[in-house]
Amino acid sequence: MSDPPRTTPEPSGPYLHRLLYRWFVEYNPLYLVSAALVLGGGFAMSRELSGRAGVAGPLGVAATSEVYALALIGGAALLRRLELRRPAVMLAVLAALYQGDLTLHTEACVYMGVAGLVASAAWVALFAAKLAALAWAMGLRLSRSALVVPSLAAAGMAALPHLFDTADAARTTTLVAAWVFGVAAAVAWTPRRVESRAVLSPWQSIVFVRALRVTWALWAVLAALHVVFWSTAYPVQLSALLPVPILVATSRMRSERSVWLSVAASLALSGAVAPGFFYLTAAMACASLLLRALRAPRWSAGQVSATPAAVGPYRVDGSDVAAPGSRPPEPVLTFGPDEPAVRARLCTGALASGYLAAWTLGWAGGPWPEHLLWLDLALAAIVGLLFVRRRVRGPFVPLSASALHAAWRAHLVPAPATALGWGALSVALGFALLVGSLAVAWQLRRHAPRLSSTS
Repeated sequence: MSDPPRTTPEPSGPYLHRLLYRWFVEYNPLYLVSAALVLGGGFAMSRELSGRAGVAGPLGVAATSEVYALALIGGAALLRRLELRRPAVMLAVLAALYQGDLTLHTEACVYMGVAGLVASAAWVALFAAKLAALAWAMGLRLSRSALVVPSLAAAGMAALPHLFDTADAARTTTLVAAWVFGVAAAVAWTPRRVESRAVLSPWQSIVFVRALRVTWALWAVLAALHVVFWSTAYPVQLSALLPVPILVATSRMRSERSVWLSVAASLALSGAVAPGFFYLTAAMACASLLLRALRAPRWSAGQVSATPAAVGPYRVDGSDVAAPGSRPPEPVLTFGPDEPAVRARLCTGALASGYLAAWTLGWAGGPWPEHLLWLDLALAAIVGLLFVRRRVRGPFVPLSASALHAAWRAHLVPAPATALGWGALSVALGFALLVGSLAVAWQLRRHAPRLSSTS
């Protein structure tokens, strides 16, 4: 059964007035032209002023961009007061776009000395203030994470360029990768709820969700562009960032098996393309497993309001007021601790990943590094404490693997030198796997599914 035709209310008045209303109120392209002109003018002025001494020129260009962003926020507030929601949303999205430091002001502050440090701090403070002002202008209610996560990302974007000048290639790459993973993980493992203070119709709710997704996507693209710019100006190895999306994707995976496969894939990828940063990937894997254990995703059915809103530039008419249950509700994502058994396994994996991160620090590929006695003793102490306090046996797996590898490296376990020796070792391993499998089957026999017999 097809949906009923949707008719958008036509503005009243002569045809020319209605045409102008459509072109320059609801679908006004001049907003985009205005934003492009200000951005292009800022770049032109910055190129002209780059060869001159002093900080007044770069600060003036940045101030112009910030004033224009504030003007966009004020314009969005005015249009919303006039019940012109569509153009208000357009200005709000443009204001969000200007939040991403389109003029590269944070990178330019590095060359301004003390004035640059002050300007960077002022930009971060103004970022948070504009975010709150934009929420007020559009009548939005931001959760704590929706306000804190972008502000922390902006703080890192402003601070990192000041650290690059005194860092070598390895440290610079580590700083960038840690910032990218931290921001992505904060986005992935927090709800970042944004709600409208006004009652929205079903169609307006759909447009509202789309506008939010566009905003977050724009910020992600702008952050990626800043990282690309850093890689051209500083010795940043972008291959070290390849495991980040794989690890962050575990925040939305429903299957524990997918989580383990993703962590293993990220470690293998790092060892293949960026072995010098394997320790960093292992540390990020440790954080991902801990976050997954403590903040597992849960989806619950949401509710769709059937209350009509005031007629505005969105497609609001009689067919827009849907009966309850006529449109599938948007699933609501929440986070909470995983099941105890799953949480124990994930924490064991986090312990093993943390051990790998500490063990491979400074490793750049080739044979595995020598074992560190203090690190192995620390791992043994943690495993023993977990067993005594919690009766957890899983951590004995990474401890046993570490002990066997250490014994192998110390030649306490002699390697076979002949075909006869390798054959005997293969036979022994085969028997060991058989006995171990039977022992596991005996231990887990009570959990086997019981089939009811039918006569």
